[in-house]
This record gives sequence, structure tokens and C-alpha cells, in this order.
Amino acid sequence: MLKDKEANSNGGKHTDISAGLPSLQFETALTQEQSLLLPLRTRAHCTTVECLAGACYLVSVMNGVRKEVFVVKNKTRAAQRIMQMGIEGDPAKIGIIGCGRLGRQLIKALKSYANVPNELIYVSTRRPESLSDFANAGVNVDFNNVWVTSQCDIVFLCCLPAVVNQVCAEIKNHLMKNKVLYSFVAGYSAKKLANILKFTNIIKPDFIYNEYSSKLPWSVSTLPADCLGNKQLTEKLCPLSQISNTSTEEGEQVIVQPPVLPVFMDVSWLMRIVFGCVNYATSQEVMSDVVVDIGNKVFFQSAKLETILKEVLLEEHFQLPSESVVTHLFEAAESDRSTYLEQTNISMHQSAQAAAYFPYWDLTQIDEKNQLAEVLIMNRNLRKAFIRRFTASFDRLVQFQ
Repeated sequence: MLKDKEANSNGGKHTDISAGLPSLQFETALTQEQSLLLPLRTRAHCTTVECLAGACYLVSVMNGVRKEVFVVKNKTRAAQRIMQMGIEGDPAKIGIIGCGRLGRQLIKALKSYANVPNELIYVSTRRPESLSDFANAGVNVDFNNVWVTSQCDIVFLCCLPAVVNQVCAEIKNHLMKNKVLYSFVAGYSAKKLANILKFTNIIKPDFIYNEYSSKLPWSVSTLPADCLGNKQLTEKLCPLSQISNTSTEEGEQVIVQPPVLPVFMDVSWLMRIVFGCVNYATSQEVMSDVVVDIGNKVFFQSAKLETILKEVLLEEHFQLPSESVVTHLFEAAESDRSTYLEQTNISMHQSAQAAAYFPYWDLTQIDEKNQLAEVLIMNRNLRKAFIRRFTASFDRLVQFQ
């Protein structure tokens, strides 16, 4: 285990030396009109933390899925040893297009909390010389959007809105079904990007805030990447943590708690990540019943929950609205040319046993109005297991420098 260069006597945390000194506070020099804009500072900082948390979580679970798929497709003793030793099998290469303030924080967060080594990070920026510190550490840095997109499995779009059309024109022919595009570009929804790129494996976090949440306390003194080291905070970053159950005479009732953060994301964002991982496994020709087993291991870390998630995902497979299906990656055998979505008369029990592939989901159509989201919201134990796995994504087991 490599030591964190930033670690010091106070456990690696940054100390706010201006705390308790009113004359040194940022707010002191502001006029009354300028003070009205202070909530924007808090919102921007919290949004950046949410961005970094979402990116680290995606990389963590995607690497978990890739590891399981690697073992399934390579049923050898070596693959089994990789599984038992906890070594990453076929880890994802991470691409970042645009590397300003958010991009730099993203690199630090991925290295610290998603256990991504430098050599697996590829960055395209208009000013490669500004990232000499990362390049010297082993990060692949250049100004070549096509190179990053073709090399990487997960591509984070961090460019300015003014250049997004140019970037999309360059990368659109290099986005394959086994890749995920995660966009932070303001003003461009996932559906708008999908129309430009003719590619639907796109995840874009949508941030929610209101008058109540803007008044919540939030410290901006810590760098956004360092905030992910706070386990209590990372648990709150999971959208499911705002949901709880209460017992009534009629049974359990679901309650949505008031927001605890100035900015938060909804459950649909989590669903897109789940189905994005399912899309990857399907692109590797992993059958649906195996995919849901992998999903239980990766998202819940419990074999006891296999039957529940398997039934939910398979039922979602058969009841999926037609507009949410882009294509079927694989056709049935020559003797039976119909796809599994057309075989609506197959029973749930039979479908779980069938050698079927999931369709390739359009992630821009996935929202919280699907059965998996409903089960997570209604089932307290499943929800807690999901939140525990979310929080565990930020455990700093290994530090790569």
C-alpha cells in the first residue's frame, strides 16, 4: 500500500486556519447585494462533490462487473485466483475530455477513491502542458479526443458547452456499445447528446435543489475531492438515503425525508448506472440470468438477494416499453428467429431458466419509474444493502500515485 502524500499529523485532512477569525472570512468583504449570491458558491461546491462521487461510484461498480464478466468468460484457475485474491480483472480504462478545475479534481478523486492507477487514465485537454504533474506521475495526457475515446471504456465529458458540438463530431464514430459516456456538460441533456452522437449509453447526473435545501449548512473550506473521505457524507450522497420506512397500522409506509444536502441527485441516476452495467455485460455476450447474478454481487454484495433482483430484472426485461429499446445485440438460434421480447407468453419461472440476452437499454430513457427502483424504494433491507455498497465505493484501500 502506497502512502498518501497528503497525509499528515491530522490524518490527511486540510485545516481551515481562518476558522473562528471573522475578519478573515470570505463573506466579510462582500456587499449586501453580493451576499445574496453566497448560496451559489455553496451550490457549486456541493455540485462538484456530487459529480466526483457519481464518477467514482460508476467506476467502482463497473470495475466490479467487469471483474465478474472476466471470470465468467475465462473459467480458468487463473481467473478464479484473481477472483479470490480481490485483484481487478480487466479494469476499465478511464478517459477525460476537457481538464479544467473539474477535470483535475476528477483525476484526484478517481485515483484516491476509485482505485484507478495512473496508467489507466487518459486525458485530452487543449493545454497538455498544464497537466505536467499528472503526466510525470504516469497519467496519459494529450490533446486528442479521438485517441481518448477509442482507448477508454468510460469517458467523462468535462468540456465547455461552447465546444461540445465539435467534440461530439470527433468522437461519435468511436463510441461502441461496450463504452459508457458520462457527461458533466451544462446545458446539454443526455437525450440531446444522444441525438447528436447517435449513441444512447450516456449517463448525465441531474442535480436537484430548492429553496429549503439552499439554506442547509455546507462547508466550502475542503477541496471537493477530499470531501469523499468523509464516510458520513458519502452515505448521504446516495439518493436512496433520503428514503425511509415507518410502520403504520396498515403496514409499512415509505417516507421521503427532507434534503440533507444543498444539492442532491434522484434515484433515476442510480438506475442509469445499474442498467449501464447491465449493458456492458450484455455487450460481452453474458446471458441474462448470469447478468442478474453479477448484479447482485456487485450492487448488493449478497448472494441471499439473488432471487429478488433476478425476478425484478427479468420482469423489467419482459415489460420494457418498446421505445426504450435501441436494438437487440444478439438474435435467437436459427431454429427460432424471434427475440425474447416477442416471447411474451413465457412464464417468469421459465424465463429465469432460459438462455436469453437482455436487450441493449437506452439509458436516456431510464428513470425512477421502473420496477427495480420501486423495489429498492419499498424494500428496506435491499435499500440498506445498496447504500452500504455505495458507501463502500469510497473506501481508500489502495493509493496510486
